[in-house]
Amino acid sequence: MENTGNVKGFIRLRLVSYYFDSNGDVAGTAVSQYPNLTLKNGWIAGTNHTYYFPYSVEPGEATEILCEPLTLGQAQLENATTVYQAIEVIAEAVQAEPISAVQETWGVTVTNNMITAAP
Repeated sequence: MENTGNVKGFIRLRLVSYYFDSNGDVAGTAVSQYPNLTLKNGWIAGTNHTYYFPYSVEPGEATEILCEPLTLGQAQLENATTVYQAIEVIAEAVQAEPISAVQETWGVTVTNNMITAAP
């Protein structure tokens, strides 16, 4: 994820899973499923499918890749309709300085200017 701002910042990603039908309509009756991710490059898993890049990112720079490639699923509803999984990625950023900004906003632990634990 690229830092498109003008100050150094920390970046986290939240994943939202849902299913949609062949018309593109959200299938609200299908229970959301989340794939098991194999995190890469130091990413830290938090709660509620939120992932934190541990290092601050300079303006114009980007995080490392979050995870190994994954396969999205499909499911059958009770009425035999096939629905397809989607994963929406929501990126959020907080300025890196002062460190208290990211600690207070996200409730993370920062050690030596690096996120070391996430809620």
